[in-house]
Amino acid sequence: MFDACRWISNSQPTCVASKEVFQRQLVRGRMSPESRPSTTTRGFLGRCAATIGGLAGCSAASRDCPRPAGVDDSADWSHRHHDQGNSNAAPAAPNSLTERWTFRVDARLSRPLVANGTVYTVTTSSDPPSDIRLLGFDAETGERQFEWTVAEGYDARISAAIDGRVYLVGEPAGASGRQRLYAVEGESVTWTYEAERVTAVAASGDVVYVSVLHDSVVALDAADGRVCARLHPTTWPGGRWLSDWTPVGRPAVGEETVFTPVARFDTDREDAYFADRVVAFTPDGERRWEATVPDVLFVNDIAAVSETVYVPMTASRARATDPGTTALHALTASSGTRRWTRRFESGSISGIAAREDVVVVDSGDTHAFERDSGDRRWLTGDFLGPPVVAGDRVFGRRTEGEFVDTVVAVDLATGETVASHTFDYQVNRAPVFAGGRAIVRTLEYRDTDSGTEHVADRLHALW
Repeated sequence: MFDACRWISNSQPTCVASKEVFQRQLVRGRMSPESRPSTTTRGFLGRCAATIGGLAGCSAASRDCPRPAGVDDSADWSHRHHDQGNSNAAPAAPNSLTERWTFRVDARLSRPLVANGTVYTVTTSSDPPSDIRLLGFDAETGERQFEWTVAEGYDARISAAIDGRVYLVGEPAGASGRQRLYAVEGESVTWTYEAERVTAVAASGDVVYVSVLHDSVVALDAADGRVCARLHPTTWPGGRWLSDWTPVGRPAVGEETVFTPVARFDTDREDAYFADRVVAFTPDGERRWEATVPDVLFVNDIAAVSETVYVPMTASRARATDPGTTALHALTASSGTRRWTRRFESGSISGIAAREDVVVVDSGDTHAFERDSGDRRWLTGDFLGPPVVAGDRVFGRRTEGEFVDTVVAVDLATGETVASHTFDYQVNRAPVFAGGRAIVRTLEYRDTDSGTEHVADRLHALW
Protein backbone atom coordinates (compact mmCIF):
# COMPACT_ATOMS: atom_id res chain seq x y z
CA MET A 1 0.00 0.00 0.00
CA PHE A 2 1.11 3.52 -0.69
CA ASP A 3 1.44 6.02 2.09
CA ALA A 4 -0.73 9.12 1.76
CA CYS A 5 0.77 11.39 -0.89
CA ARG A 6 2.69 14.31 0.52
CA TRP A 7 1.88 17.60 -1.15
CA ILE A 8 4.70 20.07 -1.55
CA SER A 9 4.20 23.80 -1.93
CA ASN A 10 4.75 25.13 -5.42
CA SER A 11 6.88 27.88 -3.93
CA GLN A 12 10.63 27.39 -4.24
CA PRO A 13 11.60 24.63 -1.75
CA THR A 14 14.73 24.80 0.33
CA CYS A 15 17.44 22.17 0.19
CA VAL A 16 17.34 19.85 3.19
CA ALA A 17 19.85 17.33 4.41
CA SER A 18 20.58 16.14 7.90
CA LYS A 19 23.81 16.86 9.70
CA GLU A 20 24.44 13.12 9.88
CA VAL A 21 24.01 12.63 6.12
CA PHE A 22 26.28 15.57 5.36
CA GLN A 23 29.00 14.39 7.72
CA ARG A 24 28.75 10.82 6.44
CA GLN A 25 29.42 11.91 2.87
CA LEU A 26 32.39 14.03 4.00
CA VAL A 27 33.92 11.03 5.79
CA ARG A 28 33.41 8.74 2.80
CA GLY A 29 35.07 11.19 0.47
CA ARG A 30 32.20 11.11 -2.02
CA MET A 31 32.19 14.74 -3.01
CA SER A 32 33.28 15.07 -6.60
CA PRO A 33 32.84 17.58 -9.42
CA GLU A 34 29.35 17.96 -10.81
CA SER A 35 28.40 16.55 -14.18
CA ARG A 36 28.66 19.25 -16.77
CA PRO A 37 27.90 19.97 -20.40
CA SER A 38 30.83 19.85 -22.78
CA THR A 39 29.98 23.03 -24.64
CA THR A 40 32.16 26.05 -25.33
CA THR A 41 30.29 28.04 -22.68
CA ARG A 42 29.22 26.04 -19.65
CA GLY A 43 25.74 26.51 -18.35
CA PHE A 44 25.48 27.79 -14.84
CA LEU A 45 24.84 24.93 -12.39
CA GLY A 46 22.49 25.51 -9.48
CA ARG A 47 24.34 25.36 -6.18
CA CYS A 48 23.66 25.50 -2.46
CA ALA A 49 25.98 26.67 0.28
CA ALA A 50 26.80 23.78 2.60
CA THR A 51 26.99 24.01 6.39
CA ILE A 52 27.31 21.36 9.07
CA GLY A 53 23.86 22.22 10.35
CA GLY A 54 22.29 21.59 6.96
CA LEU A 55 22.07 23.07 3.49
CA ALA A 56 20.92 26.53 2.64
CA GLY A 57 18.15 27.15 0.12
CA CYS A 58 19.06 27.08 -3.56
CA SER A 59 17.46 27.56 -6.93
CA ALA A 60 16.46 24.51 -8.93
CA ALA A 61 16.87 26.41 -12.19
CA SER A 62 19.80 28.48 -13.36
CA ARG A 63 18.16 29.98 -16.46
CA ASP A 64 14.80 30.05 -18.15
CA CYS A 65 14.13 26.46 -19.17
CA PRO A 66 12.22 25.63 -22.38
CA ARG A 67 8.89 23.92 -21.83
CA PRO A 68 8.52 20.29 -22.89
CA ALA A 69 6.36 19.77 -25.95
CA GLY A 70 4.42 16.89 -24.43
CA VAL A 71 4.39 13.24 -25.44
CA ASP A 72 5.21 12.43 -29.05
CA ASP A 73 2.00 10.87 -30.39
CA SER A 74 3.21 10.61 -34.01
CA ALA A 75 3.62 7.40 -35.96
CA ASP A 76 7.38 7.41 -35.19
CA TRP A 77 9.14 5.34 -32.55
CA SER A 78 11.25 8.24 -31.29
CA HIS A 79 12.42 6.92 -27.89
CA ARG A 80 13.50 3.59 -26.47
CA HIS A 81 9.99 3.05 -25.07
CA HIS A 82 8.25 4.75 -28.01
CA ASP A 83 7.79 8.21 -26.47
CA GLN A 84 8.80 10.48 -23.62
CA GLY A 85 6.10 8.96 -21.40
CA ASN A 86 7.50 5.41 -21.86
CA SER A 87 4.17 4.05 -23.13
CA ASN A 88 5.69 1.29 -25.29
CA ALA A 89 2.61 1.73 -27.48
CA ALA A 90 2.39 2.68 -31.16
CA PRO A 91 -0.81 3.83 -32.89
CA ALA A 92 -0.76 1.26 -35.71
CA ALA A 93 0.22 -2.37 -36.21
CA PRO A 94 1.20 -4.06 -39.49
CA ASN A 95 -1.45 -6.08 -41.29
CA SER A 96 0.82 -9.12 -41.33
CA LEU A 97 4.23 -10.26 -40.09
CA THR A 98 5.72 -10.94 -43.52
CA GLU A 99 9.41 -10.13 -43.80
CA ARG A 100 10.02 -7.40 -46.42
CA TRP A 101 13.74 -6.75 -45.97
CA THR A 102 16.69 -7.58 -43.74
CA PHE A 103 20.15 -6.09 -43.25
CA ARG A 104 23.11 -7.82 -41.60
CA VAL A 105 25.83 -5.92 -39.71
CA ASP A 106 29.02 -7.56 -38.39
CA ALA A 107 28.68 -5.78 -35.05
CA ARG A 108 26.37 -5.42 -32.09
CA LEU A 109 23.54 -2.96 -32.68
CA SER A 110 21.54 -0.81 -30.29
CA ARG A 111 17.77 -1.27 -30.27
CA PRO A 112 16.56 0.73 -33.31
CA LEU A 113 14.43 3.87 -33.37
CA VAL A 114 12.35 5.16 -36.28
CA ALA A 115 11.75 8.79 -37.27
CA ASN A 116 10.50 10.33 -40.52
CA GLY A 117 10.84 7.10 -42.46
CA THR A 118 14.41 6.35 -41.31
CA VAL A 119 15.47 3.47 -39.07
CA TYR A 120 18.33 4.56 -36.79
CA THR A 121 20.71 2.31 -34.89
CA VAL A 122 24.25 2.49 -33.58
CA THR A 123 27.05 -0.04 -33.38
CA THR A 124 28.29 -0.84 -29.91
CA SER A 125 30.91 -2.97 -28.17
CA SER A 126 31.97 -3.75 -24.61
CA ASP A 127 35.71 -4.35 -24.98
CA PRO A 128 37.96 -3.30 -26.62
CA PRO A 129 36.72 0.16 -27.66
CA SER A 130 35.63 0.52 -31.26
CA ASP A 131 34.07 3.10 -33.54
CA ILE A 132 30.59 4.17 -32.45
CA ARG A 133 28.87 4.26 -35.85
CA LEU A 134 25.45 5.79 -36.44
CA LEU A 135 23.53 3.97 -39.19
CA GLY A 136 20.37 4.98 -41.03
CA PHE A 137 18.13 2.79 -43.21
CA ASP A 138 15.11 3.52 -45.37
CA ALA A 139 12.20 2.00 -43.42
CA GLU A 140 10.39 0.90 -46.58
CA THR A 141 13.24 -0.53 -48.67
CA GLY A 142 15.97 -1.32 -46.14
CA GLU A 143 18.51 0.63 -48.19
CA ARG A 144 21.32 2.00 -46.07
CA GLN A 145 21.11 5.79 -46.25
CA PHE A 146 24.22 6.67 -44.27
CA GLU A 147 26.92 5.39 -41.91
CA TRP A 148 28.89 7.88 -39.85
CA THR A 149 31.46 7.46 -37.09
CA VAL A 150 30.53 9.57 -34.06
CA ALA A 151 33.39 8.67 -31.72
CA GLU A 152 35.50 5.80 -30.43
CA GLY A 153 34.14 4.13 -27.32
CA TYR A 154 32.10 1.46 -25.57
CA ASP A 155 28.49 0.50 -24.84
CA ALA A 156 26.70 2.94 -27.16
CA ARG A 157 22.92 3.17 -27.45
CA ILE A 158 20.44 5.42 -29.19
CA SER A 159 18.17 7.20 -26.74
CA ALA A 160 16.01 9.44 -28.96
CA ALA A 161 15.51 10.43 -32.60
CA ILE A 162 13.25 13.44 -32.86
CA ASP A 163 12.99 16.86 -34.50
CA GLY A 164 15.80 16.12 -36.95
CA ARG A 165 18.28 15.19 -34.25
CA VAL A 166 19.58 11.88 -32.87
CA TYR A 167 20.65 11.54 -29.22
CA LEU A 168 22.97 8.69 -28.37
CA VAL A 169 24.89 7.73 -25.23
CA GLY A 170 28.24 6.00 -25.03
CA GLU A 171 31.39 5.74 -22.97
CA PRO A 172 34.20 7.48 -24.88
CA ALA A 173 37.55 5.73 -25.06
CA GLY A 174 39.78 6.96 -22.24
CA ALA A 175 36.88 8.51 -20.30
CA SER A 176 37.56 6.42 -17.17
CA GLY A 177 34.03 5.10 -16.90
CA ARG A 178 32.19 8.37 -17.55
CA GLN A 179 29.46 8.48 -20.18
CA ARG A 180 28.71 11.08 -22.82
CA LEU A 181 25.46 12.16 -24.46
CA TYR A 182 25.92 13.17 -28.11
CA ALA A 183 23.40 15.41 -29.89
CA VAL A 184 23.84 14.59 -33.58
CA GLU A 185 22.48 16.43 -36.60
CA GLY A 186 23.44 15.12 -40.02
CA GLU A 187 27.12 14.19 -39.77
CA SER A 188 28.05 16.58 -37.00
CA VAL A 189 27.86 16.57 -33.20
CA THR A 190 26.00 19.72 -32.16
CA TRP A 191 26.91 19.40 -28.48
CA THR A 192 27.75 16.83 -25.84
CA TYR A 193 27.00 16.37 -22.15
CA GLU A 194 29.17 14.24 -19.89
CA ALA A 195 28.22 12.52 -16.63
CA GLU A 196 29.27 9.54 -14.57
CA ARG A 197 26.29 7.37 -15.49
CA VAL A 198 23.46 8.39 -17.81
CA THR A 199 20.51 6.05 -17.19
CA ALA A 200 17.92 7.62 -19.53
CA VAL A 201 17.30 10.45 -21.98
CA ALA A 202 13.98 12.03 -23.01
CA ALA A 203 13.84 14.79 -25.64
CA SER A 204 10.69 16.90 -25.74
CA GLY A 205 10.57 20.01 -27.91
CA ASP A 206 13.36 22.40 -26.93
CA VAL A 207 14.39 20.59 -23.74
CA VAL A 208 16.26 17.32 -23.12
CA TYR A 209 15.94 15.51 -19.79
CA VAL A 210 18.92 13.38 -18.75
CA SER A 211 18.66 11.07 -15.74
CA VAL A 212 22.06 10.78 -14.06
CA LEU A 213 22.54 8.21 -11.31
CA HIS A 214 23.80 9.72 -8.01
CA ASP A 215 23.06 13.15 -9.40
CA SER A 216 19.72 14.49 -10.64
CA VAL A 217 17.46 14.59 -13.66
CA VAL A 218 19.20 17.33 -15.60
CA ALA A 219 17.20 19.54 -17.98
CA LEU A 220 19.30 20.68 -20.94
CA ASP A 221 18.46 23.35 -23.47
CA ALA A 222 18.25 21.41 -26.75
CA ALA A 223 19.79 24.33 -28.63
CA ASP A 224 23.18 24.21 -26.93
CA GLY A 225 23.19 21.49 -24.25
CA ARG A 226 23.50 23.89 -21.33
CA VAL A 227 21.92 23.04 -17.98
CA CYS A 228 18.73 25.02 -17.37
CA ALA A 229 17.28 23.07 -14.43
CA ARG A 230 17.96 20.16 -12.10
CA LEU A 231 15.13 17.96 -10.86
CA HIS A 232 16.02 16.53 -7.47
CA PRO A 233 14.07 15.84 -4.24
CA THR A 234 16.25 18.29 -2.29
CA THR A 235 16.41 20.83 -5.13
CA TRP A 236 19.96 19.78 -6.07
CA PRO A 237 22.03 20.68 -3.02
CA GLY A 238 25.23 21.84 -4.64
CA GLY A 239 26.94 18.73 -5.92
CA ARG A 240 27.05 14.99 -6.06
CA TRP A 241 26.95 13.17 -2.71
CA LEU A 242 25.79 16.18 -0.73
CA SER A 243 22.46 14.36 -0.88
CA ASP A 244 21.87 10.62 -0.60
CA TRP A 245 18.80 10.83 -2.87
CA THR A 246 19.27 9.77 -6.49
CA PRO A 247 17.06 9.27 -9.54
CA VAL A 248 16.71 5.61 -10.49
CA GLY A 249 15.08 4.01 -13.49
CA ARG A 250 13.62 6.00 -16.36
CA PRO A 251 11.61 9.22 -15.86
CA ALA A 252 8.38 9.80 -17.76
CA VAL A 253 7.79 13.22 -19.32
CA GLY A 254 4.36 14.78 -19.78
CA GLU A 255 3.39 18.19 -21.10
CA GLU A 256 3.88 20.06 -17.82
CA THR A 257 5.18 17.38 -15.45
CA VAL A 258 8.22 15.13 -15.23
CA PHE A 259 7.60 11.97 -13.19
CA THR A 260 10.81 10.55 -11.71
CA PRO A 261 11.49 7.42 -9.63
CA VAL A 262 14.02 8.24 -6.90
CA ALA A 263 15.62 6.34 -4.02
CA ARG A 264 17.99 6.86 -1.12
CA PHE A 265 21.45 5.34 -1.38
CA ASP A 266 23.66 3.91 1.36
CA THR A 267 26.46 1.43 0.67
CA ASP A 268 26.38 0.31 4.32
CA ARG A 269 22.99 -1.32 3.71
CA GLU A 270 22.50 -4.66 1.99
CA ASP A 271 19.77 -3.06 -0.12
CA ALA A 272 21.87 -0.02 -1.01
CA TYR A 273 18.99 1.73 -2.82
CA PHE A 274 15.94 2.06 -0.56
CA ALA A 275 12.98 4.28 0.43
CA ASP A 276 11.88 4.44 -3.20
CA ARG A 277 9.26 6.96 -4.26
CA VAL A 278 7.93 8.73 -7.33
CA VAL A 279 8.31 12.51 -7.46
CA ALA A 280 6.36 14.72 -9.87
CA PHE A 281 8.32 17.83 -10.88
CA THR A 282 7.44 20.94 -12.81
CA PRO A 283 9.69 21.50 -15.86
CA ASP A 284 11.67 24.02 -13.75
CA GLY A 285 12.42 21.49 -11.01
CA GLU A 286 9.83 22.35 -8.36
CA ARG A 287 7.95 19.45 -6.77
CA ARG A 288 4.24 18.93 -7.38
CA TRP A 289 3.82 15.78 -5.27
CA GLU A 290 5.59 12.71 -3.89
CA ALA A 291 4.24 9.16 -3.52
CA THR A 292 6.17 6.74 -1.33
CA VAL A 293 6.56 3.06 -2.22
CA PRO A 294 7.02 0.97 0.96
CA ASP A 295 8.67 -2.47 1.24
CA VAL A 296 10.29 -2.15 -2.15
CA LEU A 297 13.58 -3.55 -3.43
CA PHE A 298 13.52 -1.21 -6.42
CA VAL A 299 11.13 0.64 -8.71
CA ASN A 300 11.28 -0.38 -12.35
CA ASP A 301 10.93 2.12 -15.20
CA ILE A 302 7.67 4.04 -14.86
CA ALA A 303 5.20 5.11 -17.56
CA ALA A 304 2.87 8.10 -17.78
CA VAL A 305 -0.08 7.75 -20.15
CA SER A 306 -2.94 10.24 -20.21
CA GLU A 307 -3.99 10.76 -16.55
CA THR A 308 -2.25 7.70 -15.11
CA VAL A 309 1.28 6.98 -13.89
CA TYR A 310 2.14 3.28 -13.79
CA VAL A 311 4.78 2.18 -11.25
CA PRO A 312 6.06 -1.41 -11.57
CA MET A 313 8.12 -2.48 -8.55
CA THR A 314 9.97 -5.44 -7.10
CA ALA A 315 9.30 -6.05 -3.40
CA SER A 316 11.99 -6.47 -0.77
CA ARG A 317 12.34 -9.86 0.95
CA ALA A 318 12.97 -10.58 4.62
CA ARG A 319 15.22 -13.53 3.65
CA ALA A 320 17.09 -14.30 0.45
CA THR A 321 15.28 -17.65 0.26
CA ASP A 322 11.81 -16.05 0.29
CA PRO A 323 9.94 -16.12 -3.03
CA GLY A 324 10.09 -12.89 -5.01
CA THR A 325 6.99 -10.76 -5.48
CA THR A 326 6.26 -7.83 -7.75
CA ALA A 327 3.46 -5.30 -8.10
CA LEU A 328 2.04 -2.73 -10.47
CA HIS A 329 0.66 0.50 -8.97
CA ALA A 330 -1.55 2.94 -10.86
CA LEU A 331 -1.40 6.56 -9.66
CA THR A 332 -3.46 9.57 -10.65
CA ALA A 333 -1.06 11.82 -12.57
CA SER A 334 -2.38 15.11 -11.19
CA SER A 335 -2.11 14.21 -7.50
CA GLY A 336 -0.13 10.99 -7.02
CA THR A 337 -3.01 9.26 -5.22
CA ARG A 338 -3.17 5.52 -5.74
CA ARG A 339 -5.98 4.13 -7.90
CA TRP A 340 -5.20 0.44 -7.60
CA THR A 341 -2.46 -2.13 -7.06
CA ARG A 342 -2.01 -5.58 -8.58
CA ARG A 343 0.52 -8.02 -7.10
CA PHE A 344 2.25 -10.99 -8.74
CA GLU A 345 4.08 -14.02 -7.39
CA SER A 346 7.14 -13.56 -9.57
CA GLY A 347 10.68 -12.32 -9.22
CA SER A 348 10.53 -9.36 -11.57
CA ILE A 349 8.48 -7.31 -14.02
CA SER A 350 10.21 -7.16 -17.38
CA GLY A 351 8.22 -4.23 -18.74
CA ILE A 352 4.85 -2.60 -19.35
CA ALA A 353 2.98 -1.12 -22.30
CA ALA A 354 0.02 1.22 -21.88
CA ARG A 355 -2.66 3.01 -23.84
CA GLU A 356 -5.34 5.36 -22.51
CA ASP A 357 -7.69 2.49 -21.60
CA VAL A 358 -5.46 -0.50 -20.81
CA VAL A 359 -2.04 -1.46 -19.47
CA VAL A 360 -0.16 -4.68 -20.30
CA VAL A 361 2.49 -6.03 -17.93
CA ASP A 362 4.82 -9.04 -18.09
CA SER A 363 5.66 -10.77 -14.81
CA GLY A 364 6.44 -14.23 -16.16
CA ASP A 365 2.93 -14.39 -17.63
CA THR A 366 1.48 -11.43 -19.51
CA HIS A 367 -1.54 -9.60 -18.04
CA ALA A 368 -3.79 -6.86 -19.40
CA PHE A 369 -5.59 -4.61 -16.89
CA GLU A 370 -8.27 -1.96 -17.33
CA ARG A 371 -6.91 1.50 -16.62
CA ASP A 372 -9.66 2.81 -14.34
CA SER A 373 -10.52 -0.25 -12.25
CA GLY A 374 -7.43 -2.43 -12.48
CA ASP A 375 -9.66 -5.39 -13.42
CA ARG A 376 -7.79 -8.02 -15.40
CA ARG A 377 -8.87 -8.20 -19.02
CA TRP A 378 -6.89 -11.34 -19.89
CA LEU A 379 -3.85 -13.46 -19.01
CA THR A 380 -1.56 -15.39 -21.37
CA GLY A 381 1.64 -17.37 -21.11
CA ASP A 382 2.16 -17.51 -24.87
CA PHE A 383 5.11 -15.11 -24.98
CA LEU A 384 7.72 -13.29 -22.90
CA GLY A 385 8.00 -9.57 -22.27
CA PRO A 386 8.68 -6.75 -22.28
CA PRO A 387 5.41 -6.32 -24.19
CA VAL A 388 4.75 -3.73 -26.89
CA VAL A 389 1.32 -2.49 -27.97
CA ALA A 390 0.76 -1.54 -31.61
CA GLY A 391 -2.75 -0.72 -32.80
CA ASP A 392 -5.11 -3.40 -31.47
CA ARG A 393 -2.38 -5.97 -30.83
CA VAL A 394 0.21 -6.80 -28.18
CA PHE A 395 3.60 -8.14 -29.26
CA GLY A 396 6.20 -10.18 -27.42
CA ARG A 397 8.70 -12.95 -28.11
CA ARG A 398 8.79 -16.70 -27.57
CA THR A 399 11.93 -18.85 -27.48
CA GLU A 400 11.76 -21.91 -29.75
CA GLY A 401 15.31 -23.19 -29.36
CA GLU A 402 18.86 -22.26 -28.48
CA PHE A 403 19.17 -19.62 -31.23
CA VAL A 404 15.60 -19.49 -32.58
CA ASP A 405 12.96 -17.00 -31.42
CA THR A 406 9.45 -16.08 -32.54
CA VAL A 407 7.68 -12.72 -32.51
CA VAL A 408 4.10 -13.30 -31.29
CA ALA A 409 1.07 -11.00 -31.65
CA VAL A 410 -2.07 -11.33 -29.52
CA ASP A 411 -5.36 -9.49 -29.69
CA LEU A 412 -5.42 -6.56 -27.26
CA ALA A 413 -9.09 -7.16 -26.44
CA THR A 414 -8.96 -10.93 -25.84
CA GLY A 415 -5.33 -12.04 -25.45
CA GLU A 416 -5.75 -14.64 -28.20
CA THR A 417 -2.77 -15.24 -30.49
CA VAL A 418 -3.42 -13.82 -33.97
CA ALA A 419 -0.03 -13.86 -35.74
CA SER A 420 3.61 -14.91 -35.37
CA HIS A 421 6.92 -14.90 -37.23
CA THR A 422 9.89 -17.17 -36.45
CA PHE A 423 13.51 -16.11 -36.97
CA ASP A 424 16.58 -18.33 -37.16
CA TYR A 425 18.20 -15.96 -34.67
CA GLN A 426 17.64 -14.63 -31.18
CA VAL A 427 15.15 -11.83 -30.55
CA ASN A 428 15.93 -10.18 -27.22
CA ARG A 429 13.05 -7.65 -27.31
CA ALA A 430 9.72 -7.17 -29.05
CA PRO A 431 9.77 -5.09 -32.26
CA VAL A 432 9.47 -1.34 -32.50
CA PHE A 433 6.66 -0.02 -34.70
CA ALA A 434 6.34 2.98 -37.00
CA GLY A 435 4.19 3.69 -40.02
CA GLY A 436 2.47 0.29 -39.77
CA ARG A 437 5.80 -1.56 -39.92
CA ALA A 438 7.53 -3.75 -37.34
CA ILE A 439 11.31 -3.35 -37.07
CA VAL A 440 13.05 -6.23 -35.31
CA ARG A 441 16.66 -6.57 -34.21
CA THR A 442 18.02 -10.14 -34.05
CA LEU A 443 21.31 -11.54 -32.78
CA GLU A 444 23.27 -14.23 -34.61
CA TYR A 445 25.43 -16.66 -32.62
CA ARG A 446 27.41 -19.78 -33.44
CA ASP A 447 28.85 -22.61 -31.39
CA THR A 448 32.63 -22.87 -31.29
CA ASP A 449 35.09 -25.14 -29.46
CA SER A 450 35.44 -22.46 -26.78
CA GLY A 451 31.70 -21.78 -26.43
CA THR A 452 29.05 -19.56 -27.98
CA GLU A 453 30.28 -16.67 -30.10
CA HIS A 454 28.39 -13.61 -31.33
CA VAL A 455 28.67 -13.25 -35.10
CA ALA A 456 26.41 -10.42 -36.24
CA ASP A 457 23.19 -8.51 -35.66
CA ARG A 458 20.39 -8.04 -38.17
CA LEU A 459 17.53 -5.64 -38.71
CA HIS A 460 14.30 -7.01 -40.16
CA ALA A 461 11.20 -5.19 -41.39
CA LEU A 462 7.80 -6.93 -41.22
CA TRP A 463 4.42 -5.80 -42.53
